[in-house]
Amino acid sequence: MAGRAVVIDGDTEVADAVTTNLELDGWQVDRVKSMDEARSTIRVKAPELIVLDIEVPGDTDGVTFCKELRADPRLFGSAIIVLTVRGQSTDKVSAFDAGADDYV
Repeated sequence: MAGRAVVIDGDTEVADAVTTNLELDGWQVDRVKSMDEARSTIRVKAPELIVLDIEVPGDTDGVTFCKELRADPRLFGSAIIVLTVRGQSTDKVSAFDAGADDYV
């Protein structure tokens, strides 16, 4: 098994596609639709991979949430991939500055 992943995305179709592909690659995947759900899920067991839509609903913006995730010592070594429709170079820079490992 590849490990544990959390997909944080409010768009069901996108979450379905990402989840299916990760599972086909051997990942155990938890899907959540909000930052609060993500916090609860991650609190139970830290994943090796986090796929984050930075436009997911929550109490803060996605870039700030990415910073929060990266600052969590339990997630040291976890990869964070930002998955979003935003394509501006400033969005990419903000995501990488927040601690994202990749931006798709």
